[in-house]
Amino acid sequence: NRMEGATTRSERLADPNRLWSRDVVTHELLQLDLSASGGQPVRVIGPPPDLEPGIPYEPALGGRYLYDSPFATRDGRVRLWDLSSIPGAEPRELKRAGDWYFAQFTLHPNGDWAVATTHDSQELTFWPLRPPAAIVVDGYPRSIWLRPVVFTPDGNWLATYWEPTGRLWPLPGTPSRQIRDLDLPSMGGLPRRLQTTIDPAGERAFVASFGNDVLLVPLDGGKSTQLSGLAGYTLVVQGAFSPSGRLAAAGTFRRNPRSDGSVDPASELRVWNLETGADRAFDLPPSVDQPGGEEATATTERPVYSVAFADESTLYTAGETGVLRWDLEAGTHERIVEVQPGQEAQLWQGADPQRLITAMVDYSNDDCGPFVLHDLAVGQSQELATFAACPDLQTGTGDRALAFDDALSVIAVGRPDGTLWVGRIGGGPPHVMFGHE
Repeated sequence: NRMEGATTRSERLADPNRLWSRDVVTHELLQLDLSASGGQPVRVIGPPPDLEPGIPYEPALGGRYLYDSPFATRDGRVRLWDLSSIPGAEPRELKRAGDWYFAQFTLHPNGDWAVATTHDSQELTFWPLRPPAAIVVDGYPRSIWLRPVVFTPDGNWLATYWEPTGRLWPLPGTPSRQIRDLDLPSMGGLPRRLQTTIDPAGERAFVASFGNDVLLVPLDGGKSTQLSGLAGYTLVVQGAFSPSGRLAAAGTFRRNPRSDGSVDPASELRVWNLETGADRAFDLPPSVDQPGGEEATATTERPVYSVAFADESTLYTAGETGVLRWDLEAGTHERIVEVQPGQEAQLWQGADPQRLITAMVDYSNDDCGPFVLHDLAVGQSQELATFAACPDLQTGTGDRALAFDDALSVIAVGRPDGTLWVGRIGGGPPHVMFGHE
């Protein structure tokens, strides 16, 4: 006696034994199976959290979508919630000026089109729903610190920071629709995290920050652990996992002075064995514009910006010392990409560990050199034509964020105006995507 019968506005379901109804007390949508004893609901859908009280909502395409009733709002729009999208995503608004009095609305069965009766039911208005619009989740906090986002290797989840900790978001197509909270403590109210790297198995993340706050974070929501060995005032930009996930590595980027003006020892490379808990430090060579010898080892900074494993015993680092290839078993290194005085090397690695992209940042004139693709297997290098300007942590110039696909053929950059530019390297003009206010 609490159920409202299916109306002409409710969609027909493919199974003739099922229909939509509504609980008149809770306003929940109920999908009923009339072949079952008592007509028990097989699915219950509550109202979207951002729907105004008293506004009815209807299901579409078997409950994949919800939409608010346009004849109830009469504000020249209908809002469409995709329940298969990221939880908490804002609805898509389909608008058109004109009288929507007693408007009717429906979706094409294949999900490509939406249609409504508008202009006092004198016109039909169609909206294409392909390609999909940007998915926007409101509430992401602004911060003076970098706030990276990273996909899990299987592409099913997205890891982000979210006050006061971190979150793992299920992406469209992922069976689970439950957001996971990650154990990511903030530092003095600011989650000062510079980069997040997820291991190949998609089980844990290396979260870079200051040396006393470099964390290993389980993606199942378990408690995070601090990686030991780094001095507390050294800054770490990026970490890396070996292909098996057994090893993790990071290099220090900058030493910040303590309150008494003293600083921690010079930059270093550190590798952790995550199975045994042991760690090992490697001294970095002097920067190209620094004097060599023992004095340089003790007093000069040799910042590491990027790290990447080639295999379980080979590691690449990039920074003011150029791009180095390390033999972790022998404890030796060789410089495979040179830098000029005042420059810093940055690198990106794809799925093939023998292919790297590098770029040079020149601090003397805030210039970012060209992107160069290195095929280490054959010893060839090729300068790439691209629209991007690599980001610079020290000066704040260049694009705000930059990423390559696994094949190192597509580049995506985030611009200061909130746009996202995506295009093929050397393959014509990029797509410009809008979606951030």
